[in-house]
Amino acid sequence: MRKGLYLFLTAIVVMIYYLHFWQPSKQSNPLPLDCYNANGETLPDILDVEQPSEGSIYFIETSCQSFVEGRIVITPRQACAVESAALNNPDYRIYLMYTSPGLIRDNITLSDQLLHALIKFENVQVTHLNYKKLLKNTVVEELYTNSKIQLSKFPINTSSNIARLLVLSKFGGVYLDLDMVIMKSLNGLVPNFAVAESDTSVNNAVLSIGVNGSGQEFIRLCLKELQDHFSGDEWGLNGPAVVTKVLKKMCGTESIPDMYNKNCSGFTVYPPEEFYPIPYQTWKWYFNSINVNSLEKSHGIHVWNKLSKAAKSNSNKSIYSVIAKKHCPQVYSIASEYF
Repeated sequence: MRKGLYLFLTAIVVMIYYLHFWQPSKQSNPLPLDCYNANGETLPDILDVEQPSEGSIYFIETSCQSFVEGRIVITPRQACAVESAALNNPDYRIYLMYTSPGLIRDNITLSDQLLHALIKFENVQVTHLNYKKLLKNTVVEELYTNSKIQLSKFPINTSSNIARLLVLSKFGGVYLDLDMVIMKSLNGLVPNFAVAESDTSVNNAVLSIGVNGSGQEFIRLCLKELQDHFSGDEWGLNGPAVVTKVLKKMCGTESIPDMYNKNCSGFTVYPPEEFYPIPYQTWKWYFNSINVNSLEKSHGIHVWNKLSKAAKSNSNKSIYSVIAKKHCPQVYSIASEYF
């Protein structure tokens, strides 16, 4: 009886001790983006095997979906972005980079079919991007090592905003979001540019940076702004807001339209019609039957995936369907119902 009471009291004391003093280690609670460092089979890493030229176009997939699925995955709309860039820019090397580990598997799923269609293009390469190595010895490395990126309100979006700047800093070239459709060759554009999405904001869904000169100064200032004023609380605060703030300094103006015809220390800001002909406020137009001819002057379209990802076209004559059928025909033939 006494022995049982003694054991019971001892157990109570031990439990109180652990409840009061024990704190779980950081490793016991996985952080968002931990998949970036997961072990397992993965594609060759671009930082190890490639030295992309300035004539390269980059897409970066920063979600952990491939890790979750156990294979490299892509959506029809993402695949359309890649195909359209490859088809309209045959002299560019197109890199589709995944921060999550994985391999391209056999033609079983819709995603597999899309990926196999893309890698048939001679100028398309699918690679891994080691995020931790990409940040190594940069001014924003501590944002990751101190978990500020991982614990931000939008960790995937934040990691993407930073990754594109570092890739362009390292290699030069053109970065594109995976919810774009490219409709023309990019050869006629200047080497260093960004594109305004409206009269009040310059977006970072399209960025072109040369290996030297004003483009690299733009990247340096953006990274410094992130280092000094990082905030993970609002969508876009570490993306378009940073780009807009830096370009106001480089262009010496608070007015976005005043940037269009101005030499901003060797950097160019194009007006919205070049890549954002339909603003995000009216994104539903892409899914309606509206005259596509009005977009012929644009180099591409941005379909605002954050808002439109669940939308479907009301006919095969909608803007998105007509453009996809023409500019990503292989993907459209496989998955037309997604446009």
